[in-house]
Amino acid sequence: AAGVVGAAGAAGAPAQSSAFAPGDLLLNSPATKCISIGCGSILRIDPLTGAATELVALDSQYAWGGNLCYDPYRDAVLFYAAIAGQSARLRLLDSSGALSDLGYSSITLHALAPGAGGKIYVRTATGSQVEPLRYLDAANVLQVLFDSSGTTPFTLPGIHELSDMAYDAGSNALLLAFRDGTPAACGGPSAGIVVKRLPLSADGTRVAGPVGCAEFVVDPLGAARPVGFSRMPGGQFMLVVDTNSNEAQARMLVVDPVTLAISPFASNGPYLGAAATNAGTWSSALGGAVVLDTFNDVLRAFG
Repeated sequence: AAGVVGAAGAAGAPAQSSAFAPGDLLLNSPATKCISIGCGSILRIDPLTGAATELVALDSQYAWGGNLCYDPYRDAVLFYAAIAGQSARLRLLDSSGALSDLGYSSITLHALAPGAGGKIYVRTATGSQVEPLRYLDAANVLQVLFDSSGTTPFTLPGIHELSDMAYDAGSNALLLAFRDGTPAACGGPSAGIVVKRLPLSADGTRVAGPVGCAEFVVDPLGAARPVGFSRMPGGQFMLVVDTNSNEAQARMLVVDPVTLAISPFASNGPYLGAAATNAGTWSSALGGAVVLDTFNDVLRAFG
């Protein structure tokens, strides 16, 4: 599990100042300290110099992706992990460096996607394979996302395969990314990664229209999974994909949030470690993609 997102001390404690600046990269990865999910840290990285500052040291983190986001509404980083000898739960690190415990230790939250009005859309995991999507409201209370009726929780078959999620303000819709071979594929299991679009009601509490669906084959042998959704200039989104191959593959994709048209932005490989493209984001400072190569312990930029 790893995450790297763009943002407009002692072990387990936040740095004294974490003031977030436009263009900063935020990295959540166990690979900063070990090779398992049993440790790691959250780093702030200057994409122009590569200088890294540890913001929070982690005891462990959940194995699903999308467990870190920057929320402009709160001017804070939200993440789900265990720190300072405490159990895993949702935490908030604000721009002053203050760390807050938001709770939710009895469930696991991932695929964090900041929405409008302080909402953070999330996927919860408590053992069930089919669960409704939820959102954290502006008061940090977890709510259920309903279908168009406003009374029935919205669910998708195979929602347990959800890898990452993003909110598109321009069309007021959620974008959901699934690994290939998922039951949530447009026409059944396939070799392509899957992106679904959920149009939302004006208040963001309901799915208010038909679900859109698109697929794209990154690796014809399969075993590909999305590892990073981020906003690009012009309203498009970048989706970074992890595969089991070291060959050259289009692991950086451009997704149109309205039509769901998917096209390659850049390929990485062939090199040893291309199969370890474990996270990625669009960098406004570099004007390109930044991906995490955990095999070689580096960040790589692509234009």
